[in-house]
Amino acid sequence: MPVNKGTDNFKAHRDKKVNKVCEMIDQNLMRLRRSKAKFSNFNSLATYLCSAISQALTIEHSHNSEGTPPKPISKSTLYRNKIYREKIILFLRQNHENSSLPLKSENLHSSIYEKENFELRAEVATLKNKIISLKRYIENKNVVDNPEEVVSKKISTSTQHMEKFHLTSSALQTLLEATEGQFIIENGQLVATSRIIDNIVVDKGTLSPFIEWINTNGKY
Repeated sequence: MPVNKGTDNFKAHRDKKVNKVCEMIDQNLMRLRRSKAKFSNFNSLATYLCSAISQALTIEHSHNSEGTPPKPISKSTLYRNKIYREKIILFLRQNHENSSLPLKSENLHSSIYEKENFELRAEVATLKNKIISLKRYIENKNVVDNPEEVVSKKISTSTQHMEKFHLTSSALQTLLEATEGQFIIENGQLVATSRIIDNIVVDKGTLSPFIEWINTNGKY
């Protein structure tokens, strides 16, 4: 079949897939509202939706018996896609508003979920401080030293720090991939996707050296 000139077939396919998943999310959330099921946090609801949607897509494909079987929906997809994420967060807000139990955390994290992510947040904070320190060093041009040693020492020290910065950036890159979308880069900031308020973990100014490193190395 000839491709129409100027037609973005990939975008059309992607939009169709997003609309399909949105429809299935809405259907499942409607069933949950009717059953008055309760979910304490984003992670538990995302886990349920991944299973329900993946199963429905498999059944639908078996009835049609056309094309390649669909891949299961992953939690990272629900975390990363803003449309999916907002639907889930809205449900959780309404879920807690209608509950007789008070919402202990405005960001919808249960105590169990907070405990599971404590070490992860601590590591993000450590990496953030390292990035700040390295950024300050790079910006500091006034190295005090003997005139004879300035050039060679600057080159040696700068190389060492750039190597450390590369290792730190690689570690942060690996950490972002390991969290499966719980932390993403959005509008130049590091964002915790499952939080409703105060979701910015690292601001633009602090994260900018890391983003430059990503652009240079072609990662994330």
